[in-house]
Parts: sequence; C-alpha cells; structure tokens
Amino acid sequence: MIIEGLGEVDLGLYDRYSAHVDAVDRALRWLAEHQNAEGHWDGDPTREACGTKLLDSAPERKDAGQHAGRTGLALLAFLGAGYMIRGRHPFTTSVSCGLRYLKRVQRPSGCFGPDDGSMPVSIHAWAAWAMIEAYRLTGSPIFKGSSMRALERLQATPLPPAEDMLALLPTALALHTARAINQDRRQRGKSAELAVRSSLLHDALLAARRVSSQRADGVAAAAFFVRTVLDEGEREAPDLVRGLRGLCAAIDARGAETDPVLAWCAGGASHHAGGESFKRWTQ
Repeated sequence: MIIEGLGEVDLGLYDRYSAHVDAVDRALRWLAEHQNAEGHWDGDPTREACGTKLLDSAPERKDAGQHAGRTGLALLAFLGAGYMIRGRHPFTTSVSCGLRYLKRVQRPSGCFGPDDGSMPVSIHAWAAWAMIEAYRLTGSPIFKGSSMRALERLQATPLPPAEDMLALLPTALALHTARAINQDRRQRGKSAELAVRSSLLHDALLAARRVSSQRADGVAAAAFFVRTVLDEGEREAPDLVRGLRGLCAAIDARGAETDPVLAWCAGGASHHAGGESFKRWTQ
C-alpha cells in the first residue's frame, strides 16, 4: 500500500484496518522523529525531531532505565500496528532500537530500570508488556529470555490496586499476552514456556470490576479495557456497556481537551467490546 509521505509499506497486522492506516502511520512517524538516539523516548514534547540512530553509534552515557516505561508504551504503538523489527516498512530502526534499549537497561532480576524499589511499578509493567508482545509477534529467541525474566519479576511484585489503573492495566495485559503465547503453543502441540499465575489475572479482573461504571475518567477507561481483554463475557455486561456509552459522551463533550490516556483506553475497550460502542467510537 502507498501511504503519503512514507511510500510503499507492508502494513503487516494492520491491514485489517486500512481505513485508519494513514492517521496511524502519521502518528507513528511523529514518535519515530522524537525517539532519542539511544533508542528510548524521554517524554519531552518540546524535543526537536531528532531522527533515529543505531544504539551502537549513540554516545555513551549512564542510563538507569528511567525511560523504560515511556519506551515500552511507544513501542506498543508500533507493535500494535503490526510494525516489527523486520519487514518492508519505515519503522524497523525505531522498533529495533527501542527494544534494544529495553534489553540493555533490564537488570539480571528481570526489572526494567532500578531494582531498588525507587521507581513506580508501572515503569516495569509497560516495558514488560512491550517485550512480551514483541516475543508474541515474532517468536524470536532474541526476546524470549528477556520476556521470561520480565514476567517473573512482574509476578513477584504485589498487584497494583484498582485506583492505580495505569499500573494495573499494563500488568494485566502483559500477563494476558504471556497466557496467549502459551495457548498458541498448546494449540500447536507444544508445551507452554512462560510461567503465568492465573490467580493474578483473576485478581486483576476483580479489581477492574470494582471500579464504578458511572465514572468517566481514565481510571474507568483503563478498568473497562482490562475487563474486555481478560474476559470476553464482560463485553456485554450491562454496567460496562453503560460505562462505555458514558465515556464516549464525555470524550465528545471534551473534544480536543480529552486526556489522551483516557481516549486510548476507551478506544481499546470499545474495540474489544464491539457493537454499538465501537461504532460510536469510530464515528
């Protein structure tokens, strides 16, 4: 497919949503332009477009991994659009450098970033989800060991409370992705290779259910996202359907002032829920 400004690209997994590809790729192009030369994203929206350089050519400097969470979140945008470390598309360098950065800052314990308890759980959770998702999409042994250590560390940490949904969301979805990898292997007659504690997924679902559906904020949006992903039966729950309707109305009212995290979570929940919620969201 030819995309303006990008030329001919292989849409990969995103071919199913080709009507939205142009908008998605323009957003990804912006992310790629604001990636640090060492492979991470530092969250500075005022940074001038810097292009992307291979990590091997980046200047040496100490980095404790404080950018691992933002980097994981940015990488999930590329991976979710079907862009991976190889292929005929303009983002191979961005994805490769970002994943190499995460591998570089991962501690022997599996933790992304400082391993002294000084950083929020969410930083490791977002990075872990991105690494496990990369392994799911590629099956490459390059990401297997890192994913296994990240998952082990994630499950050794107490589950975040419902009010800390920006930590609970990536934790739950990282575990869900690992479980999906195991299920796929079993379907192909192979043994599961990632240790996933089902009790943690159950507890995450219960925590998400405790968030009131009458809320129209980022916590509610993230909770709905968790519920629709972890349990397909939740997608037709009356309170969730009402909640998504309320979120869409709130986003309509706020317009451009809408919190991007709220919009992303609401969009993810609406996509998985399907039906009228997704139709209204796409409109």
